[in-house]
Amino acid sequence: MCDDLPDDEWLVIRHGGGTWAWNLGPADDEARYDLVARARVACGYPTGLDWFADPEQAQITVSPGEPHQTLLARATVGTLADLAAVDAGRLAELLEHLAAQDRQRQVDAALAVLGQLDPAALAAVLAHPDVQGGAA
Repeated sequence: MCDDLPDDEWLVIRHGGGTWAWNLGPADDEARYDLVARARVACGYPTGLDWFADPEQAQITVSPGEPHQTLLARATVGTLADLAAVDAGRLAELLEHLAAQDRQRQVDAALAVLGQLDPAALAAVLAHPDVQGGAA
């Protein structure tokens, strides 16, 4: 059944009372990440707004095939050329914010696990060469 999905992916962003949509075409993971970041800049999506934690405030979805015509009629539909033309400085700022967010999630996850270890196990983990940067 999944083989019948359309090749084109559509990105839809909703926030601040507006809806925006873009046909991303057949995008791989790396291109999709870049296009979603560019779309966030293009529609003025606030950098600190966490759509995953607060879906009532905003939504970002990528799905196969064209969205329903009612949605497209209400949305501001952009093009890939629009995404290519976003402000490079604002894009760099967003990408740095997202990278910092990812690093913090990794730190939080590691702390959650390390906090459960007994002192001997924690000492063994901290002394391990991979943790000390000794492994190549």
